[in-house]
Amino acid sequence: MRVLGVIPARFASSRLPGKPLVDLGGETLVMRVVQAARSALEINRLVVATDHEKVRASVEASGGEVLMTSPDHPSGSDRCAEVLQSFEAQGQLFDLVANIQGDEPFLPGEAMDKAIQILKEHPTCQVATLAVPLTAGDREDPHVVKLRATPDGVAEAFGREPDWEPTHTHVGFYVFRRDYLMRFVDLPQSESEKRERLEQLRILDDGVEIRVAAGAWPVLGVDTPEDLELARKKYKNRFEAEV
Repeated sequence: MRVLGVIPARFASSRLPGKPLVDLGGETLVMRVVQAARSALEINRLVVATDHEKVRASVEASGGEVLMTSPDHPSGSDRCAEVLQSFEAQGQLFDLVANIQGDEPFLPGEAMDKAIQILKEHPTCQVATLAVPLTAGDREDPHVVKLRATPDGVAEAFGREPDWEPTHTHVGFYVFRRDYLMRFVDLPQSESEKRERLEQLRILDDGVEIRVAAGAWPVLGVDTPEDLELARKKYKNRFEAEV
């Protein structure tokens, strides 16, 4: 199975303008994500998908592969679908597509591999994602997306509030089978998706199973200036520990 890894990198961000290009330990945030994803053994090709010339130029200057995409996509999954179609038009085919969040610089390649392996091991499964242990702070934080999974790793629900017995903190990394990604981006938004502002609910509302790989991976999403400061401290501490 050939796996395409796509890192959507939209330049505009209401809470952290120019987010893909903010500095994290002497490198841009998006290139930190590229570096992490390069360690994933299951990904055959890795590309940044952006809507801004500054991001394109920066990624290319740093040795990454990048593709310009439409500025009008409503989600990262739509951006992934455009990249897939662009490659297919050139005769380059992929069985699976990994949607890699451009603001998760600490998610290791081994975690990405776990989600990809789920689809390889479960032929009828269309989508896989990741989760980490749920802390008390994350449980109460409405900005943190949570999920409830069965003991054998099937997602039952996603949400932001703490009052429905979530089991894990959700990590927004997705692996789609090629055909289901193309179906997904053509589906209208579901009512629960609109209410919770979570596109994965469109998948559940479509009657499609999402399997979950869970692990104690070091994740930290960078969405705000405060998140960025935490990420810089975390990166500095990790770098000093390795030295």
